[in-house]
Amino acid sequence: MLSREQVHHDKQFDILGPVERGRLEWADIREIGEVLAGQAPGRGSADEITVFANNTGMGLQFAAVCARALALAEQRDLGHIVPTDWFLEETSP
Repeated sequence: MLSREQVHHDKQFDILGPVERGRLEWADIREIGEVLAGQAPGRGSADEITVFANNTGMGLQFAAVCARALALAEQRDLGHIVPTDWFLEETSP
């Protein structure tokens, strides 16, 4: 999530609901900034899943996260470069 304050302000029930029902604890939920800054653990293994729940905003956080993911992938020589023209093809039904 972006921030606990934002979750409460926006009444994001996908997070508040499980917490209020006791199925999830705030201690188990970390803010995306904490994870990206290394202040909170991310996944411990490839079998774990990280969920970024954010029902508000303009998507700016996706650009920041993707830039960091790309930098790490390039450092570790992971992934594949996808041709730009794959995204420029115009199709219609």
